[in-house]
This record gives sequence, structure tokens and C-alpha cells, in this order.
Amino acid sequence: MMKLAEDIVEQGGVFDPPLVKKTKNKFVVYDGNRRVTCLKILAGLLEAPQSHLKAFEVLRARLRTHNQNMTVAASAIAERKTVGDLS
Repeated sequence: MMKLAEDIVEQGGVFDPPLVKKTKNKFVVYDGNRRVTCLKILAGLLEAPQSHLKAFEVLRARLRTHNQNMTVAASAIAERKTVGDLS
């Protein structure tokens, strides 16, 4: 997961958008959970695991320096059964 977070910071975003479905008042991630988790940690919305806390702090500081307003797109699906058809 650290390599993925490093790539997100270096590239300035995620170029393979997560696949999500809106349910009531939230989005459920069907593909891209690791990308979303890394983004949440980098944004300070989730706490990094203790074993990687310092490394994520360094990445978070680099991200703030280079990309203060990162926007991430997501691909929305209408029904869950279509997810299997995407491969």
C-alpha cells in the first residue's frame, strides 16, 4: 500500500478511477478499495497503520506541497451485476 500511496503523490492523483455505486446517502466502492483507502489516509480522513504512520506523514506533506487541491473522479455503476461484465 505504501508504493500505491507514493505513486498517487508522485503522479498527482489516481488515473484509474474507483468503481462505485451510490446507495441512499453514500457510495460503495466495488473496485479500487486500496486506492480509496490511500487517498483517505493522505487526506487525513483515516489514520495510517502505526507501522506506516511516519511514512504517510512524509507523503502527506509532499502532497500538500505539490497538489493542494486534488480531485478524484469515480466511475459509477447503475447495478452491481454489471461489475462482473467489466473484466
